[in-house]
Amino acid sequence: MQAVTGYVAERQTGTTTTTNVAIRAVSGEAPTARQPSVVASNYRAIAKNTLIASVDLTVTKWRFTFRGCLHHRRGDREWISFPAREWIAQDGTKKYADLGGFDHRDDALWFQRAALDGIHQIAGREGRQ
Repeated sequence: MQAVTGYVAERQTGTTTTTNVAIRAVSGEAPTARQPSVVASNYRAIAKNTLIASVDLTVTKWRFTFRGCLHHRRGDREWISFPAREWIAQDGTKKYADLGGFDHRDDALWFQRAALDGIHQIAGREGRQ
């Protein structure tokens, strides 16, 4: 397992303060496509069932942002879900189709850890944890 470190940066525009948390894997070298930095921003508390908040997660190495990721918690278990497409089944129930995901479990686990660490930092800075 790799160590994960981070830093917090704030930017104020008018009356709005945006908090970004950068996370990077520490392996003795610069992050690669397999070990990208993750920045959490635009934290929006929701608190409904297992859903804690919505957050945008940016993989800086890729210059790609996952908008509207969902932070869930049940007991001591936490996870991030990517945005999904909602559809209605024939029986009238709501279903969700994944829009994407990681091909390798190790990449998915690293991303979950880095994203959750960033979310904990941003939520703590804004008094929402």
